[in-house]
Order: sequence, then structure tokens, then C-alpha cells
Amino acid sequence: MAPPYVVEIAQITVTDAYKADPNIVQEAVEFLKNANESSMAWAFKIRPSGGCLSNGKRLSTIKISNDKELYPILRQRIRKFSSGVKLFHVDFIESPHIAFEAPYAELALWTLKSGHTTKEKKEHALELLKGVVTTLNGLPSDSGVFKGTVGPIVEEAENGVALTLGWTSPDATKKALETLPEAQVIIDELKEIADLRLVHVPLTSAK
Repeated sequence: MAPPYVVEIAQITVTDAYKADPNIVQEAVEFLKNANESSMAWAFKIRPSGGCLSNGKRLSTIKISNDKELYPILRQRIRKFSSGVKLFHVDFIESPHIAFEAPYAELALWTLKSGHTTKEKKEHALELLKGVVTTLNGLPSDSGVFKGTVGPIVEEAENGVALTLGWTSPDATKKALETLPEAQVIIDELKEIADLRLVHVPLTSAK
């Protein structure tokens, strides 16, 4: 069965209008939510840049991007707070809702290094990430972790895989890994074939 969740990630270079009022992003997030009744949407801010996530059923956000009526409206709303946007999608194997609704959502994007950009290497990287997330999901609740998931990045140009987990705080990630040397061994193996982009962000849900 195909994975049920595709998350669209927008890496956004924000304008002064956003810096003055981060809530300006909500208009675009609400539009995504209302454009597809089965979708969920979240917004987050990272200074000096910002971004938004929209999550829904498989390919729902991609369909919006291809819609000649909806997409121009979305672009107009994004331009109110953005001077540049890079979009890509992660095909998660399970629902990321629990991680996204935690106090902090961790998003780890792994891009395969030159010389390792094969289908087999990508599948291997995904299997390694599954091991990491399974180990961390097994921690007790007082460790600060909220159930996460993994999946491949859809766009071929990204050539990578992604992981998301929820945490009570960014520091909880480091503390958890200190108690799980086996997870750190897997992460070190991943670093041999892929580069990591890691963020911890508090997401605001637009349900």
C-alpha cells in the first residue's frame, strides 16, 4: 500500500512584513486548509527566515500546486510575506500528526552526497532512519519524545530522505541520544553517505 501522507515543506525567505507580524502567514495556511477539507496545515517561524508546512492525504498538496484556479491565489497570499520559496514533499510512511503537535517538531532532512546518489543508497538511508525512529519511539514518555516517522523526499533533485519526531524541547533530543548509543551509531553511518539539515520548530496548527 502507498504511504498515506505527503507533507509539503516550504522553505521561505521572509519579507519585512513577516518580521513585523509573523501571523501574516496564517492567511496562506488557512487557504491550504480550506482548499482541501481532508488536509491539515501548520505554520512555523525561524528567524531570520520562516516557513510553512501543509499536510494532507497523498498528493493533495501537489494537486493544489497544479490547479490553475487555486495556485494563483495561494501564490498571491504567499507573496505577502515571502521574497522566495523552495517547495518539496516528503512521503511519510505513517502519520506525522503526533510529532507536529508536540511542543517542538524535529525535521531532519538527509540529502545523499555525491557518489551515493543511487536508488539503492536512498533505500538504505531510509532503512537506517527507520531504525533510528523505531528506537526513539520506544523511549518512555518522560524522555520528552513524541512518536515520529520517516519517508523519502519525493523530488528527485533533493535525492534524500527525512525524519520527523516531536520533543518537549530541543535539548531533549540530545539527552535522548546520550542514552541510546545504538541510535548514534546509525546516525554516524548515515553521515557517511548523506548531509543533514536539522531544525526544531514549534508548529501552530490551523485545524
